[in-house]
Amino acid sequence: KEMSFFGSLKDKLSSPKQESSPKPAAKDSDGGDDGESIFEAPEPAAAGLPGIEEFTEEEKCQGERDSKGAWKFTHEQYIASQRRYIWQFVKGIPKNFLDGKDLVNISLPVGMFEPRSFLERLADSWSYGPTLLNKAADAQDPVERLKWVVTFAFSGLSCTRSPQKPFNPILGETWQASYPDGTAVFTEQSSHHPPVSHWMVISEGKYKFSGYGQWSANIRGNAVKGRQLGPSVIEFADGTRIEWELPSLYLRGIMIGDRTMDYEGTMIFKDAHNGLMCELTLGADGFADSVMKFFGKKENKADTAAGALFCWSGEDSVPKPADRKVLCSLEGSWLEHLSFDGQDYWRLGECEKVLPTPVADPLPSDCRFREDLIALREKNLEAASEAKVKLELQQRADAARRKAQDPTAVPAGGIMSPRDDGAAEAAA
Repeated sequence: KEMSFFGSLKDKLSSPKQESSPKPAAKDSDGGDDGESIFEAPEPAAAGLPGIEEFTEEEKCQGERDSKGAWKFTHEQYIASQRRYIWQFVKGIPKNFLDGKDLVNISLPVGMFEPRSFLERLADSWSYGPTLLNKAADAQDPVERLKWVVTFAFSGLSCTRSPQKPFNPILGETWQASYPDGTAVFTEQSSHHPPVSHWMVISEGKYKFSGYGQWSANIRGNAVKGRQLGPSVIEFADGTRIEWELPSLYLRGIMIGDRTMDYEGTMIFKDAHNGLMCELTLGADGFADSVMKFFGKKENKADTAAGALFCWSGEDSVPKPADRKVLCSLEGSWLEHLSFDGQDYWRLGECEKVLPTPVADPLPSDCRFREDLIALREKNLEAASEAKVKLELQQRADAARRKAQDPTAVPAGGIMSPRDDGAAEAAA
């Protein structure tokens, strides 16, 4: 989902240096060590660095799995160039300006962006859909179908390895595309505050994949923790409906150290129609490896995942442990593979990745018509910055008019249910 580099900040800005001993490394709420604050990092040297527009998309995203299991971005010149833009942004912020704010809503310099809207970026994690979701649709056994849906969602994480931030969509902005097999893709920005994106992917006679997401991010020392809040839902012709949410993403080494990316959290998949559920925890080895780690024999790798698929009896929406009957176990790496009871369902390089092609006759609201995106694709950062500011000012003015006409039309905050704000306006 959207890779915003910043989140809410508290007591991080312009603090005078103390004569006392150095502060300990910052800890996130989960106990993770994310190092010093990015606001304590030295200013990057600019001499000899190419302009950020000189790097190709492949160079920006190139990397490798590091010894701890995280994805490490390895193009040092690009990372150094991007840090220069981050530093320029940070040093220009007034003290306490960002306290308690989610910086997804803050205007950032275009040098930190990729030339795409978040509405386009959404489809990256669906790259295995044409293969895996068709397998799910063809499966007659509900357990087998759930396995393929879990595989689709999990494998898609491997397609999100990028250190760049996409452009925030404007309210009512859309993107339309299709896959080679005719599956149609529709995405739309349905809320301004909070920013919420909806999508629907329709394969006629097979499945409908829909959902909405609100991206939230916050600073944790020298790292950013991001999360796309909201359900993903796949519905099949026989009435089966499978729902899940995505795990948290960590982007570490924002200003100093190695720039790495990994996922943490538990993905819970639920098929209430057939009484099936799957829990897959990322950042955890299987049971045997956990025992080995307890005795100091093996380090837990950041890319590992393990869990179980089970059925339950009773009417509880959240099954009690005593009601669960484990059907199979699963384990893997979001960078490499996923297996159920030792049988591979996905392995990197052995399954075709397919990105949807934008339609030839999109709506006038399509993100491809945004002047800032066009300018950035042409590597004109100055024009892109001017167009971005123009759009932001226009969006704020439109939001003020909507609020003046109907104060209840603008939600106070928190994730929204589908099409609460902006849908009618976008349709018009």
